[in-house]
Amino acid sequence: MSSRLALLGYNIPTVENTSQFIADLQESISLFNSKSKELVDLENQKSKSKLEITSTQKSKDTNTKDQLSLIKQISEIDEELAVNTAKRNAILPSEMSIDEKRNELIKEKENLTIAIEKHSKHLQNQ
Repeated sequence: MSSRLALLGYNIPTVENTSQFIADLQESISLFNSKSKELVDLENQKSKSKLEITSTQKSKDTNTKDQLSLIKQISEIDEELAVNTAKRNAILPSEMSIDEKRNELIKEKENLTIAIEKHSKHLQNQ
């Protein structure tokens, strides 16, 4: 038994010190158990943190892909909007209201109608 204790750094106590030796061993065992539990708790926390980091990274990657996709869609929509705005401005400039354009077209029609009537009368008089 003394050789086994010597391997652990302990000497066989004298008979008078046996009670103290046992109390010290119990305290050391209790401290060891406490530290072992702390170690297990820390390892569990480390594993949990690694899982959270992995999950967060996957979520970040997914969000980055979604963001890039949305940026591309926004760019495509902006291009389409620019084309449609140009087409619309060719028909009706943005600074002109529909009523203004309607009145302009009515006046043009009236002027053309008058011009046609004048031209028709001119042709009839020839």
